[in-house]
Amino acid sequence: MTPLPANYKTDALARLKSAIQAIQQSQPTPQGLEELYRDCEGLCLHKFGSDIYAMAKAELEAYASQRLGEIGRQPDASVLGLTTQFWADYTQQLDMIKCVFLYLDRTYVLQSANVASLWSMGLSVVRQCLVDTDMKSKLV
Repeated sequence: MTPLPANYKTDALARLKSAIQAIQQSQPTPQGLEELYRDCEGLCLHKFGSDIYAMAKAELEAYASQRLGEIGRQPDASVLGLTTQFWADYTQQLDMIKCVFLYLDRTYVLQSANVASLWSMGLSVVRQCLVDTDMKSKLV
């Protein structure tokens, strides 16, 4: 296996993070999806799967927490509709993010005990944010 260039890990993680943020904002990714997939693959091949996973989880947590926090501050009458729209958007975004990180799911996640797939982790993030923001009282 050839050694990585000096800043490859940092640069590739930054590109992947930027892609997640672009997807969450319904913007085009700065790089093509194939290039992002290759970045993920390259990092996984060099045993940086845990770093990618942690970064993706942190980005999903930050986004879900911020959006659900905004929704939670809305009048009670609009919370259910806004949450439904958030869920539809979030699952569509998560599906696209899952495509970029498919190599991570097929290697690091499958080989690691107690590590959920990106899809399952993304759903768990929303579940935890709903509990943390105390929105269940507004939704139930």
